[in-house]
Amino acid sequence: MRAGISQCPIEMNLYHPGPLVLGRFESAPQIFERNTRSIAMGGLDHFLIQLYERGGFAGSAGGADIRVRAGDICIFDLTRTLETRASAFQNVTLIVPRSLLGSFVDDVDALSGIVLSGDEPLTCMLANHMRTLHGEMPRMAPDEADAAARASVALIAVAAQRHACFGTTGSKPLVSRFRAVVTHIDANLHDVSLCPSSICENLGMSRATLYRLFEPVGGVAEFIRIRRLEAACKLLVLPQCLQVGIAEIAFNCGFKSLSSFSKAFRIHFGQSASKIRRAACQDHSSILRFSSGAREAELSYWLRTLT
Repeated sequence: MRAGISQCPIEMNLYHPGPLVLGRFESAPQIFERNTRSIAMGGLDHFLIQLYERGGFAGSAGGADIRVRAGDICIFDLTRTLETRASAFQNVTLIVPRSLLGSFVDDVDALSGIVLSGDEPLTCMLANHMRTLHGEMPRMAPDEADAAARASVALIAVAAQRHACFGTTGSKPLVSRFRAVVTHIDANLHDVSLCPSSICENLGMSRATLYRLFEPVGGVAEFIRIRRLEAACKLLVLPQCLQVGIAEIAFNCGFKSLSSFSKAFRIHFGQSASKIRRAACQDHSSILRFSSGAREAELSYWLRTLT
Protein backbone atom coordinates (compact mmCIF):
# COMPACT_ATOMS: atom_id res chain seq x y z
CA MET A 1 0.00 0.00 0.00
CA ARG A 2 1.13 3.54 -0.70
CA ALA A 3 -0.53 6.34 1.28
CA GLY A 4 -0.77 9.41 -0.89
CA ILE A 5 -3.35 11.79 0.57
CA SER A 6 -3.14 11.52 4.33
CA GLN A 7 -0.44 10.40 6.72
CA CYS A 8 -3.13 9.37 9.21
CA PRO A 9 -2.65 5.69 10.17
CA ILE A 10 -5.09 2.98 9.22
CA GLU A 11 -6.79 1.53 12.29
CA MET A 12 -7.09 -2.25 12.11
CA ASN A 13 -8.99 -4.80 14.15
CA LEU A 14 -7.86 -8.20 12.88
CA TYR A 15 -8.38 -11.91 13.41
CA HIS A 16 -6.83 -14.99 11.83
CA PRO A 17 -9.64 -17.60 11.73
CA GLY A 18 -8.32 -20.80 10.20
CA PRO A 19 -7.25 -20.19 6.59
CA LEU A 20 -8.32 -16.50 6.44
CA VAL A 21 -7.47 -13.06 7.70
CA LEU A 22 -10.54 -11.09 8.76
CA GLY A 23 -10.54 -7.47 9.84
CA ARG A 24 -12.23 -4.11 10.10
CA PHE A 25 -10.23 -1.21 8.70
CA GLU A 26 -10.81 2.51 9.22
CA SER A 27 -8.79 5.30 7.60
CA ALA A 28 -8.61 8.83 6.34
CA PRO A 29 -8.43 9.22 2.52
CA GLN A 30 -5.70 7.08 0.97
CA ILE A 31 -4.18 6.09 -2.36
CA PHE A 32 -3.63 2.36 -2.73
CA GLU A 33 -1.27 0.96 -5.35
CA ARG A 34 -0.27 -2.62 -6.12
CA ASN A 35 2.02 -2.85 -9.14
CA THR A 36 3.69 -5.78 -10.87
CA ARG A 37 6.85 -5.44 -8.76
CA SER A 38 4.97 -5.57 -5.45
CA ILE A 39 2.93 -8.52 -6.73
CA ALA A 40 6.08 -10.47 -7.59
CA MET A 41 7.93 -9.56 -4.40
CA GLY A 42 5.00 -10.28 -2.10
CA GLY A 43 4.25 -13.72 -3.50
CA LEU A 44 0.65 -13.49 -2.26
CA ASP A 45 -1.82 -15.66 -4.16
CA HIS A 46 -4.95 -14.50 -2.37
CA PHE A 47 -8.27 -12.76 -2.99
CA LEU A 48 -9.33 -9.62 -1.16
CA ILE A 49 -13.06 -9.33 -0.39
CA GLN A 50 -14.15 -5.99 1.09
CA LEU A 51 -17.47 -4.70 2.37
CA TYR A 52 -17.42 -0.90 2.42
CA GLU A 53 -19.52 0.20 5.38
CA ARG A 54 -18.59 3.84 4.95
CA GLY A 55 -16.86 5.71 2.13
CA GLY A 56 -15.66 4.14 -1.10
CA PHE A 57 -13.11 4.45 -3.88
CA ALA A 58 -12.54 4.78 -7.61
CA GLY A 59 -9.66 3.48 -9.71
CA SER A 60 -8.61 0.43 -11.66
CA ALA A 61 -8.23 -3.28 -10.91
CA GLY A 62 -6.27 -5.39 -13.37
CA GLY A 63 -6.41 -2.49 -15.83
CA ALA A 64 -10.23 -2.18 -15.69
CA ASP A 65 -12.10 0.76 -14.20
CA ILE A 66 -13.81 0.14 -10.90
CA ARG A 67 -15.95 2.21 -8.52
CA VAL A 68 -17.22 1.16 -5.09
CA ARG A 69 -19.77 2.93 -2.88
CA ALA A 70 -20.80 2.43 0.73
CA GLY A 71 -22.74 -0.84 0.97
CA ASP A 72 -20.96 -2.47 -1.99
CA ILE A 73 -18.74 -5.56 -1.76
CA CYS A 74 -15.71 -5.75 -4.06
CA ILE A 75 -13.46 -8.68 -4.93
CA PHE A 76 -9.81 -8.29 -5.91
CA ASP A 77 -7.26 -10.83 -7.11
CA LEU A 78 -3.94 -9.92 -5.46
CA THR A 79 -2.00 -11.34 -8.43
CA ARG A 80 -3.36 -8.45 -10.51
CA THR A 81 -2.53 -4.78 -10.45
CA LEU A 82 -4.59 -2.37 -8.37
CA GLU A 83 -4.63 1.41 -8.13
CA THR A 84 -7.42 3.22 -6.27
CA ARG A 85 -8.10 6.53 -4.60
CA ALA A 86 -10.28 6.09 -1.50
CA SER A 87 -12.23 8.62 0.52
CA ALA A 88 -12.28 8.30 4.30
CA PHE A 89 -13.60 4.80 4.82
CA GLN A 90 -14.49 1.90 7.07
CA ASN A 91 -14.65 -1.62 5.71
CA VAL A 92 -14.76 -5.27 6.67
CA THR A 93 -12.09 -7.23 4.81
CA LEU A 94 -11.54 -10.93 4.19
CA ILE A 95 -8.26 -12.18 2.69
CA VAL A 96 -8.81 -15.64 1.19
CA PRO A 97 -6.25 -18.01 -0.38
CA ARG A 98 -6.91 -18.63 -4.08
CA SER A 99 -7.02 -22.39 -3.55
CA LEU A 100 -9.80 -22.11 -0.98
CA LEU A 101 -11.99 -19.76 -3.02
CA GLY A 102 -11.27 -21.84 -6.12
CA SER A 103 -12.64 -24.94 -4.42
CA PHE A 104 -16.12 -23.37 -4.51
CA VAL A 105 -16.20 -21.96 -8.07
CA ASP A 106 -15.56 -23.23 -11.59
CA ASP A 107 -13.39 -20.28 -12.71
CA VAL A 108 -11.87 -18.36 -9.82
CA ASP A 109 -10.06 -16.00 -12.22
CA ALA A 110 -13.41 -14.66 -13.43
CA LEU A 111 -14.19 -13.23 -9.99
CA SER A 112 -11.55 -10.49 -9.97
CA GLY A 113 -12.83 -6.94 -10.22
CA ILE A 114 -16.44 -7.84 -9.46
CA VAL A 115 -18.47 -5.30 -7.49
CA LEU A 116 -21.60 -6.60 -5.76
CA SER A 117 -24.08 -3.76 -5.48
CA GLY A 118 -25.27 -2.91 -1.98
CA ASP A 119 -28.76 -2.42 -3.44
CA GLU A 120 -29.20 -6.14 -4.12
CA PRO A 121 -30.71 -8.52 -1.51
CA LEU A 122 -27.98 -11.16 -1.83
CA THR A 123 -25.29 -8.52 -1.25
CA CYS A 124 -27.15 -7.23 1.82
CA MET A 125 -27.32 -10.76 3.21
CA LEU A 126 -23.59 -11.29 2.61
CA ALA A 127 -22.79 -7.90 4.16
CA ASN A 128 -24.73 -8.77 7.30
CA HIS A 129 -22.92 -12.10 7.47
CA MET A 130 -19.48 -10.46 7.20
CA ARG A 131 -20.33 -8.01 9.99
CA THR A 132 -21.64 -10.80 12.19
CA LEU A 133 -18.60 -12.97 11.53
CA HIS A 134 -16.28 -10.17 12.63
CA GLY A 135 -18.41 -9.33 15.66
CA GLU A 136 -18.66 -12.91 16.91
CA MET A 137 -15.04 -13.85 16.32
CA PRO A 138 -13.84 -13.04 19.89
CA ARG A 139 -16.28 -15.60 21.31
CA MET A 140 -15.40 -18.43 18.94
CA ALA A 141 -13.15 -21.37 19.71
CA PRO A 142 -10.49 -22.05 17.05
CA ASP A 143 -12.45 -24.93 15.47
CA GLU A 144 -15.61 -22.80 15.35
CA ALA A 145 -13.71 -19.91 13.77
CA ASP A 146 -12.23 -22.21 11.14
CA ALA A 147 -15.65 -23.68 10.25
CA ALA A 148 -17.28 -20.24 10.13
CA ALA A 149 -14.51 -18.91 7.90
CA ARG A 150 -14.90 -21.71 5.37
CA ALA A 151 -18.69 -21.33 5.34
CA SER A 152 -18.23 -17.60 4.69
CA VAL A 153 -16.08 -18.31 1.66
CA ALA A 154 -18.78 -20.63 0.27
CA LEU A 155 -21.38 -17.86 0.67
CA ILE A 156 -19.09 -15.33 -1.01
CA ALA A 157 -18.58 -17.74 -3.90
CA VAL A 158 -22.34 -18.10 -4.43
CA ALA A 159 -22.85 -14.32 -4.51
CA ALA A 160 -19.80 -13.63 -6.67
CA GLN A 161 -20.33 -16.43 -9.19
CA ARG A 162 -23.78 -15.08 -9.96
CA HIS A 163 -22.15 -11.86 -11.14
CA ALA A 164 -19.01 -13.32 -12.71
CA CYS A 165 -20.22 -13.11 -16.28
CA PHE A 166 -21.07 -9.42 -15.79
CA GLY A 167 -17.89 -8.46 -13.92
CA THR A 168 -15.05 -6.44 -15.40
CA THR A 169 -12.14 -8.79 -14.97
CA GLY A 170 -9.50 -6.72 -16.78
CA SER A 171 -6.09 -8.20 -17.51
CA LYS A 172 -5.25 -11.83 -16.90
CA PRO A 173 -3.43 -12.84 -13.70
CA LEU A 174 0.34 -12.85 -13.81
CA VAL A 175 0.67 -16.48 -14.91
CA SER A 176 3.46 -15.83 -17.38
CA ARG A 177 6.85 -17.53 -17.60
CA PHE A 178 7.70 -15.84 -14.31
CA ARG A 179 4.94 -17.76 -12.52
CA ALA A 180 6.05 -20.99 -14.23
CA VAL A 181 9.55 -20.52 -12.81
CA VAL A 182 8.13 -19.71 -9.38
CA THR A 183 6.13 -22.97 -9.45
CA HIS A 184 9.31 -24.89 -10.24
CA ILE A 185 11.23 -23.12 -7.47
CA ASP A 186 8.52 -23.83 -4.89
CA ALA A 187 8.49 -27.52 -5.83
CA ASN A 188 12.26 -27.82 -5.38
CA LEU A 189 13.05 -25.64 -2.38
CA HIS A 190 14.32 -28.70 -0.49
CA ASP A 191 17.01 -29.31 -3.11
CA VAL A 192 20.25 -27.58 -2.04
CA SER A 193 21.41 -27.72 -5.68
CA LEU A 194 18.52 -25.48 -6.81
CA CYS A 195 20.15 -22.60 -8.65
CA PRO A 196 19.85 -20.59 -11.88
CA SER A 197 21.68 -23.30 -13.85
CA SER A 198 19.38 -26.10 -12.70
CA ILE A 199 16.30 -23.97 -13.39
CA CYS A 200 17.45 -23.19 -16.92
CA GLU A 201 18.22 -26.86 -17.57
CA ASN A 202 14.87 -28.11 -16.26
CA LEU A 203 12.72 -25.47 -17.93
CA GLY A 204 14.64 -25.12 -21.18
CA MET A 205 15.30 -21.45 -20.56
CA SER A 206 18.36 -19.34 -21.24
CA ARG A 207 20.18 -17.61 -18.38
CA ALA A 208 19.58 -14.25 -20.02
CA THR A 209 15.81 -14.85 -20.03
CA LEU A 210 15.80 -16.08 -16.43
CA TYR A 211 17.81 -13.13 -15.17
CA ARG A 212 15.62 -10.70 -17.11
CA LEU A 213 12.45 -12.18 -15.59
CA PHE A 214 13.77 -11.85 -12.01
CA GLU A 215 15.70 -8.60 -12.30
CA PRO A 216 12.67 -6.53 -11.09
CA VAL A 217 12.51 -8.57 -7.85
CA GLY A 218 16.19 -8.51 -6.93
CA GLY A 219 17.43 -11.52 -8.88
CA VAL A 220 16.64 -15.22 -8.96
CA ALA A 221 19.05 -16.22 -6.17
CA GLU A 222 17.54 -13.71 -3.75
CA PHE A 223 14.06 -14.83 -4.77
CA ILE A 224 14.91 -18.46 -3.97
CA ARG A 225 16.27 -17.43 -0.56
CA ILE A 226 13.07 -15.55 0.29
CA ARG A 227 10.81 -18.40 -0.87
CA ARG A 228 12.78 -20.80 1.32
CA LEU A 229 12.33 -18.52 4.33
CA GLU A 230 8.59 -18.21 3.71
CA ALA A 231 8.22 -21.97 3.22
CA ALA A 232 10.01 -22.53 6.52
CA CYS A 233 7.72 -20.05 8.24
CA LYS A 234 4.65 -21.93 7.02
CA LEU A 235 6.03 -25.23 8.32
CA LEU A 236 6.90 -23.70 11.69
CA VAL A 237 3.24 -22.91 12.40
CA LEU A 238 1.53 -25.98 10.94
CA PRO A 239 -0.05 -27.98 13.81
CA GLN A 240 1.32 -31.25 12.42
CA CYS A 241 4.85 -29.79 12.35
CA LEU A 242 5.01 -28.26 15.83
CA GLN A 243 7.07 -31.20 17.09
CA VAL A 244 9.54 -30.99 14.20
CA GLY A 245 12.76 -29.23 15.16
CA ILE A 246 13.57 -25.82 13.72
CA ALA A 247 16.89 -27.11 12.36
CA GLU A 248 15.15 -29.96 10.52
CA ILE A 249 12.67 -27.54 8.97
CA ALA A 250 15.52 -25.27 7.88
CA PHE A 251 17.42 -28.13 6.24
CA ASN A 252 14.25 -29.43 4.56
CA CYS A 253 13.79 -25.98 3.00
CA GLY A 254 17.24 -26.03 1.46
CA PHE A 255 19.32 -24.14 4.05
CA LYS A 256 22.79 -25.55 4.64
CA SER A 257 23.25 -24.33 8.22
CA LEU A 258 21.01 -23.40 11.15
CA SER A 259 23.00 -20.26 11.92
CA SER A 260 22.59 -18.79 8.43
CA PHE A 261 18.89 -19.70 8.47
CA SER A 262 18.32 -18.11 11.89
CA LYS A 263 20.01 -14.86 10.92
CA ALA A 264 18.19 -14.61 7.58
CA PHE A 265 14.85 -15.49 9.21
CA ARG A 266 15.13 -12.77 11.84
CA ILE A 267 16.06 -10.15 9.25
CA HIS A 268 13.22 -11.12 6.90
CA PHE A 269 10.39 -11.53 9.45
CA GLY A 270 11.56 -9.16 12.16
CA GLN A 271 11.53 -11.86 14.82
CA SER A 272 13.12 -15.23 15.49
CA ALA A 273 11.85 -18.58 14.25
CA SER A 274 11.49 -19.76 17.84
CA LYS A 275 9.26 -16.78 18.69
CA ILE A 276 6.97 -17.49 15.75
CA ARG A 277 6.91 -21.16 16.75
CA ARG A 278 5.83 -20.21 20.31
CA ALA A 279 3.10 -17.95 18.94
CA ALA A 280 1.80 -20.82 16.81
CA CYS A 281 1.33 -22.92 19.95
CA GLN A 282 -1.11 -20.35 21.30
CA ASP A 283 -4.62 -19.53 20.07
CA HIS A 284 -4.23 -18.98 16.32
CA SER A 285 -7.49 -17.01 16.10
CA SER A 286 -6.17 -14.20 18.27
CA ILE A 287 -6.94 -10.53 17.74
CA LEU A 288 -4.62 -7.72 16.77
CA ARG A 289 -5.54 -4.08 17.30
CA PHE A 290 -2.94 -1.65 15.99
CA SER A 291 -2.20 1.31 13.76
CA SER A 292 -0.35 0.89 10.48
CA GLY A 293 3.38 0.59 10.98
CA ALA A 294 3.12 -0.48 14.63
CA ARG A 295 3.01 -4.26 14.16
CA GLU A 296 3.42 -4.81 10.43
CA ALA A 297 5.53 -7.92 11.03
CA GLU A 298 2.57 -9.77 12.57
CA LEU A 299 0.20 -8.94 9.70
CA SER A 300 2.88 -9.76 7.13
CA TYR A 301 3.51 -13.07 8.89
CA TRP A 302 -0.20 -13.94 8.87
CA LEU A 303 -0.49 -13.24 5.15
CA ARG A 304 2.61 -15.25 4.29
CA THR A 305 1.36 -18.27 6.22
CA LEU A 306 -2.14 -18.42 4.70
CA THR A 307 -2.57 -21.72 2.87
